[in-house]
Amino acid sequence: IVASPLSVRAVRVLAIAEDLDRRAGAPAWQVASGMGWRDPPTQYWAMQQAVANGEYETAAIRADAFLRTAFRGLQDRIELVRAAMNSAPFRKQFERRLMQAPPWRAAFFRVSSAVPDQQLQGVQKVLQDLADSRRKPAIDEATGTLRVLIERKRYDQAVTLYRAVSGAGALNSMTDLAFDKPTEYYMSQKNPFVWSFRDNKGSVTSVEPSGNRRVLVLGTDGRRHYQPARKYSTLEAGTYQLGYAMRGPAESPSTLGISIHCMGVRQPLATSSTEPLRSSGFERRQITFAVPQSCQMLALAFEATPADRETQAEFADLTLRPI
Repeated sequence: IVASPLSVRAVRVLAIAEDLDRRAGAPAWQVASGMGWRDPPTQYWAMQQAVANGEYETAAIRADAFLRTAFRGLQDRIELVRAAMNSAPFRKQFERRLMQAPPWRAAFFRVSSAVPDQQLQGVQKVLQDLADSRRKPAIDEATGTLRVLIERKRYDQAVTLYRAVSGAGALNSMTDLAFDKPTEYYMSQKNPFVWSFRDNKGSVTSVEPSGNRRVLVLGTDGRRHYQPARKYSTLEAGTYQLGYAMRGPAESPSTLGISIHCMGVRQPLATSSTEPLRSSGFERRQITFAVPQSCQMLALAFEATPADRETQAEFADLTLRPI
């Protein structure tokens, strides 16, 4: 078969058989790798050999071919390539292919909660490299990695990556507090550093027009404790004041409110007042809180707490300032 090869697949099968028999498949693999680009196992072998030999540009070309020919099982192939991203010279060449917007780019950045650490680190390093280049990745491409880093309590890494990809400063992720988009946007939002809504049975979470502004409308049947709206944020150590306007039944603040948490700490930094509202219109309120030096990431959340009644309230005009 090696002397008169019939097809790349035939030679590749011979290479595998010889590897299994006496680890002598290299000559057949070399023949197979020169016969074309459409046999995935051969391309993967060629990629690995090129990395092992320090031929990183060739390795990136082979990796691109390995992924481009995936009509099925693309995610499985992506996982094989991601782990190799921890090799800096290979990653640099691979990123050049990535910058050409290949059809597999979205799949490469699509990570789930079950992603192994080695793969997660590989994707994280690629995102960081691209963020440092002139061709920053879209924030949507980083959302999966950001969420997994937060799930694994790597808050400092999530903050560093978010700032690199988004260009946000220390206060930036807390200044965008307005609810100025339709409800559907927040329901489908995956970027953990912007507002996202949780659809909960027996609840109402929506953005509605009210005069010349949009307001957050929350409703709960009082049966459970949950957070209907939430966003992660970063703030430098110091004291701050979060302002907001609230309208609803007099007793609604005892059931619907706002809390500020330092991630990894059980007790919240601060919660909104449960004092009854004094009027039928929007009432302005403030929450003062201190961010300790040790706090790497904050969570700003609207809270619904159990009660013996249904409650609905509206929130608007959130502001934040250091004091």
